[in-house]
Amino acid sequence: SNDVNFVLLDGNKPENQEAVSKFRVDGIPHITFVEPDGKTIDTTLIGLIPKDVVRANLEALKAHQEMPYKGVDLFGDSAYDDYYD
Repeated sequence: SNDVNFVLLDGNKPENQEAVSKFRVDGIPHITFVEPDGKTIDTTLIGLIPKDVVRANLEALKAHQEMPYKGVDLFGDSAYDDYYD
């Protein structure tokens, strides 16, 4: 299917802390692209993102193509540590 589901979470609620930690949320808004099997895609968009960037990435996600706009790779090897050093 080419459907895209959006999940909005309030990061301040205790019941969402596991997701906040898993997706390394440290800024709002925080967009993580996730495959249907739960695998995260190698980009995270944080902050104010232009509509055309979000739209292009969503279209690529639906078509199972590489994202044209890459943000911070918080899920790669040591990317999180490198980002915050």
